[in-house]
Amino acid sequence: MGLNCPLCQKDYTTGGELQPRLLIGCGHTFCRTCLDNRKKPDGRTECPQCSLISTEPHAPNITIMNYVDVQTERPTQVMHPVPAPQKTMCQDCKKRVATLICFQCLPVGFMFCDTCSELEHSRAFAPVKDHAPRPIANVRFETPVPNCQVHVGVPCLYFSFRVNKFACEECRGIFNFEQDQYMSIDTAVAQVRDELPSLIQLTRERVDTIAHTRAQLDDLLKRVDQEGGKALDRVRVEFQQFEIALKKRLVSVEQTIETEIRSQKKALTQQMDELEVAQGRLDTSVVQANMILQMPDYTYLQQAEAIMDNIKGQLSEEDVPLYQGPVTEGIIPVHIPPTFLEEIDQLGTVGGGSMPARLTCDTDNDGGFLMLKWEQPDPSVREYEIQCEPMEEKDADPLVMASASYAEYRQQIQTPVKIRSDSSQWRLDGLMVGKKYSIRMRSLNIAGWGVWSHQVISQFPDFPLKIGYSGSIVKLVIPYDGMYCITAQGAKAADGETRKGGRGAIVEAKFLLNKYDTLIILCGGMSQKVGTSSGGGGGTFVSQNREIQLLVASGGGGGTRGYDLDDHDGRDANIETSEGLDGVGQQWASGGADGGAGKDALFTGPCWGYGGAGFKQSASTAKSFLQGGSTGEGGGFGGGGAAGFYGG
Repeated sequence: MGLNCPLCQKDYTTGGELQPRLLIGCGHTFCRTCLDNRKKPDGRTECPQCSLISTEPHAPNITIMNYVDVQTERPTQVMHPVPAPQKTMCQDCKKRVATLICFQCLPVGFMFCDTCSELEHSRAFAPVKDHAPRPIANVRFETPVPNCQVHVGVPCLYFSFRVNKFACEECRGIFNFEQDQYMSIDTAVAQVRDELPSLIQLTRERVDTIAHTRAQLDDLLKRVDQEGGKALDRVRVEFQQFEIALKKRLVSVEQTIETEIRSQKKALTQQMDELEVAQGRLDTSVVQANMILQMPDYTYLQQAEAIMDNIKGQLSEEDVPLYQGPVTEGIIPVHIPPTFLEEIDQLGTVGGGSMPARLTCDTDNDGGFLMLKWEQPDPSVREYEIQCEPMEEKDADPLVMASASYAEYRQQIQTPVKIRSDSSQWRLDGLMVGKKYSIRMRSLNIAGWGVWSHQVISQFPDFPLKIGYSGSIVKLVIPYDGMYCITAQGAKAADGETRKGGRGAIVEAKFLLNKYDTLIILCGGMSQKVGTSSGGGGGTFVSQNREIQLLVASGGGGGTRGYDLDDHDGRDANIETSEGLDGVGQQWASGGADGGAGKDALFTGPCWGYGGAGFKQSASTAKSFLQGGSTGEGGGFGGGGAAGFYGG
């Protein structure tokens, strides 16, 4: 029994006006003549069965064409038997073994179990009543072997993907089988059947990704509306105190916000449209790939290569528009221009502090941390506030979330930093290594806090991480559980008039650290030459979570008077024991031990040197690590001893 068009009831042919054509939008099939008669002037076609409007051109239904081709008698062609599917699962419920096959259902050759076939073909939907499912055991599965186009009547045995042609045994004397990479038809079939399922799976995964992305974009559209409403409400409340000024400016401010909302919604909607188009093309590719797998004729090999290349192209990163995040994530800025402030200078500043301009965030080359910078502050600004949020979800592990280190990290991140109004840059502290952060600012003036600025996205540098001298104690957060190698180097002392300052120690050790552990780091600074003497170099310290939990300490080099040839070079820092080295010269004092401070070497004459501070104990001129690491004149940051009048 042949297949015919549901509209004109004429049997399908493999070409011409009665060729079966597939509507891409809904998947229903009719002959070319019936679809062309229903095509609208703008090129769209309304499905005669479901009334869905299809904007894509209709395409040939290769599966039905192959079925029609198989049913057409070709006495000159050799038929090649194909094994019947063994214990194929029902394509509807996917639970029971399929026993029936229907060549009228879409896709053609859909396999049902007895239960699903009864449910599907007993529905009130009129077209399915004429369907005639057949037992799979009674279906003859075979396919014709194509005849050679060069040697008439001779069946083909080989196929080449490179030239997309069949060939018979006699063609060996005509074609270059090795160069054109001919293979047996069975090998070509196996190659296609092996590769297509993985491509179909990748396509389905991409479709799932797009669906998830579309859900994210839909959520962002809602958030834009919510944040826009909040911004409008906030502006209206602030402007109620200045009714005269509000009448002049409120309409303009509302238009600014609404323009921003429209702009963001337009960008998000455009992304959703692109994703919808990409998903539609991928769905079409899956339908075409499945149809190829169900083809009973080897001629499908001539379409397989093009369809597989099309799928591979669609799966490439360049061809599929993936979700890249919002243009501005849920923040609608409001800016009060200076001209408006001048108009109401008798009423006071309106709307809070102005938004910080030219906000940027880059890695600080000296210290290795993120440095936030903006334009010189507005004269009316009293204070700035910085908010830094990690751009990933909170840790879902309840044990990790219950740890003290996690609580400390969240508290530090969630607490806004307030800085002086005369600042134009700020080093961001306490961030997790290798993670991205969203940073924004606002300012305070006589009327209160202004609105938040646009967010700036920046990533904290990843390991291996080199932290240089910054003149302050800094913090960083560990991103993963594991073994970490920490190398600390104390600072060198500056050279004297004739002698060299001592070198700092280099200490390296490995530690097992947990995610969210905080490392507190003081990188020692080199001492500065003062007259004919130099102070001691600063030590470098690394502690964990709490300042008292020391991991690594490396001492700074000793200073020197360096006044004449009888003086000594400054002593290098000790790496053999936990004790500091004693001083040298005519008058010297002992070094500190176990985190204690060194003694001062005082002399009745004009020459003396001050001892350096330790981890726990401060010296007379230098502060310990626990007290900030500052030092006196000539000493290096990190507890370096200060220089005396002629000594160090």
